[in-house]
Amino acid sequence: MSAMRGSLVPVVTPFRKGQLDDTRFVDLLEWQIDSGSHGVVVAGTTGEPSALTPEEREHLVELAVRTVRRRVPVIAGTGTNNYATSTALPLPWIFPSSSTISLAAPP
Repeated sequence: MSAMRGSLVPVVTPFRKGQLDDTRFVDLLEWQIDSGSHGVVVAGTTGEPSALTPEEREHLVELAVRTVRRRVPVIAGTGTNNYATSTALPLPWIFPSSSTISLAAPP
């Protein structure tokens, strides 16, 4: 896996008919890598904390890791808009397959 450097892009989480759209998510990841992004941030900084369950976030991170195949780092977003949830989630073993985590705690 390459070192963290350069452009680490927050990837939006696509939905279709109220459900995660895994196919489109994989397409977005591939497009980011093909376009030269140096890493991807999953389920973190584009509004997902208030829209996804912890299970959906874990699913997205695992899908990203399988898709990326160590070509670039995968950063798992762990922050939420709820203090109790944010302080409980950002443990490295929650998302063991990601390269690292990103924490944005609520005020």
